[in-house]
Amino acid sequence: MKFLGINTFFMIWFLSSNAIANDEADFGHYRKLLLSGQFSALEKEQHRINEGYVSGRVTWSEFYPAFDTLWFSRDIEGGLIEANLNKWRRQQPSSAYALLNSGNYYYARGFEKRGGKWVSETPGKNIDNMWRDFSVASDYLTKALKMKPNLIQGYRTLINIKNHSSGVGHTEQIKTIVNISIQYKKNDYVLWHAFLHTQKPRWGGSYEAMTQTLKDIKDSFPNDDINYSMLTGMVATDMADLLIRDKRYEQASDIIGKYEETKYPLLYLEKAQLSKKKKDYQQCVDAASYVLTYYPYDTNALKSMGSCSDKLENWAEAKDAYYKYSMIKGRGAWQLYYLGKSYMHLREYDKAYALFKASEVLKPKYKKYTKKYVSYIEREFPNMTHTTLDELGL
Repeated sequence: MKFLGINTFFMIWFLSSNAIANDEADFGHYRKLLLSGQFSALEKEQHRINEGYVSGRVTWSEFYPAFDTLWFSRDIEGGLIEANLNKWRRQQPSSAYALLNSGNYYYARGFEKRGGKWVSETPGKNIDNMWRDFSVASDYLTKALKMKPNLIQGYRTLINIKNHSSGVGHTEQIKTIVNISIQYKKNDYVLWHAFLHTQKPRWGGSYEAMTQTLKDIKDSFPNDDINYSMLTGMVATDMADLLIRDKRYEQASDIIGKYEETKYPLLYLEKAQLSKKKKDYQQCVDAASYVLTYYPYDTNALKSMGSCSDKLENWAEAKDAYYKYSMIKGRGAWQLYYLGKSYMHLREYDKAYALFKASEVLKPKYKKYTKKYVSYIEREFPNMTHTTLDELGL
């Protein structure tokens, strides 16, 4: 059994100016404020982020966590988030942010009810349930924007809602939302990113349409702006994603290599996944760490970071990634086992034991993986068999 100390990479990552809410103590910061009922503090922070983003003092990588991480995917099905949002609106009925976040929640819940399959494979009742929540979301978002018209997240979520509609005129409706929103920030990465996403071929658009949009908005950004450069990587990223899905790895690699200079973070997510398939685990870690610098809550990047660090026996990095992945996704046998394995190699046996036993309960077949570790802990460290997942924050 090989044990390694904490790699200096983590310290570099932590100190990065773009590494927002990336350490365990800060991970899920906005969620903690919501769940603890600190609504005024949460609103104050969101207001600071929104105003700072509109004025250019705050980056988009700071903006996303402030509005996207009030709950994790594990929270959607329970009623706790909804109950807290209801309480916030009752306590502060004039709060545009209470309305905004309520709209964001019902959009997220509706998307969850729909499921992740193609429309042709999705039951009609799922679509109906989705639109019921989307209708509630749209109402809250519209009210929030009426009260405070420069709420960028409100426009972003409305664009996402409209993108799920195949009705007549939905493309023009999306353009109208964008045209209203850019009054407040012309070089708006968040909104242009959302709009370009709606133009992908999988949503009924085309790469030609995306390319034309990028030409049209170029003058909205300063010369040599890194944010505009990143947006230009979206077409290549979608191409690479489809090629990887089709197992056309060499073609995907060529596209990624050609467009890496755009520095678009999600292109590096494709690079991480492709590197993992090619068993180039160090390249996988390097690419995933770049993604996490900008998107610290991206579960695909965390998953790649965890699995490739595991292969390299970089246990501290694997533990950090799997812990955050488990925080977001909840209790699953797969992630709990690998998180336990990381703790095992870091000699944190009490945590490892709790995770191994939980993975066995979720999927008894995992005993074939956990048995050697569990037996070792029970034999050598019997006093370290009492920790619970709740004590680990999971």
